[in-house]
Amino acid sequence: MNKKQKKQMRIRWIWIMVLIVVSALLIFLPGRLEWVREESGYFQAILTLLSIGFAGLGIYFQMQDSRKLQQAEFVMHLNQSFVENPDYAYVYTQLEREAGTDKSAPAGKISRIQMSNYLTFFESMYLLVIEKAIQMRMLNDLFGYRFFLAVHSPLIQKVKLVSQPSNFKNIYYLEKIWMEYRLQHGLSVYNMDDCLEKACERAGKKEEYDRIMADMDGLHVKKRKAK
Repeated sequence: MNKKQKKQMRIRWIWIMVLIVVSALLIFLPGRLEWVREESGYFQAILTLLSIGFAGLGIYFQMQDSRKLQQAEFVMHLNQSFVENPDYAYVYTQLEREAGTDKSAPAGKISRIQMSNYLTFFESMYLLVIEKAIQMRMLNDLFGYRFFLAVHSPLIQKVKLVSQPSNFKNIYYLEKIWMEYRLQHGLSVYNMDDCLEKACERAGKKEEYDRIMADMDGLHVKKRKAK
């Protein structure tokens, strides 16, 4: 558990304790302070409002916990789908061999369809992140290395990503968001020298990269206006 999570946990327990205290006051105090009720209903009204407010906070925290649990379960389901897919496992193994991190892997050739399927798996993640269905933190822990291993692979870039940038816009969008997330949290980015921006620049496709990024900014502006 990191410092941010510990702080959130402490704040949650403080609110829970306050809720317990206020609930106890609502139960025991009005019956013992007859003079308050005789003087005015003002105090009772305040207690009622506090009760509603803290009850709302309790429901909010419960919903947050439920939402996080659902997201965690969904991410675990995605992970299971990944590890149980033989094509994904094969591509991953070959990419590790290409990167030199798994020299024991038998030599093989990744087909174009296998590359596309691997990338498509991550394209859907961009939609989940941008719609806030899943937090980047949850994806990063399990899929960060697998994503950048492929997206920053010279082979995948040559055959797919840089040769056909417009066909993989969601991958470009996700790479930018994911790199920003990692850098903001003091995490390194695998093979940063082969990021898509630099790869496109080397291939003479920097203008295409810039257009894709401009499209991304436009989409996010429209999304904010729609809300």
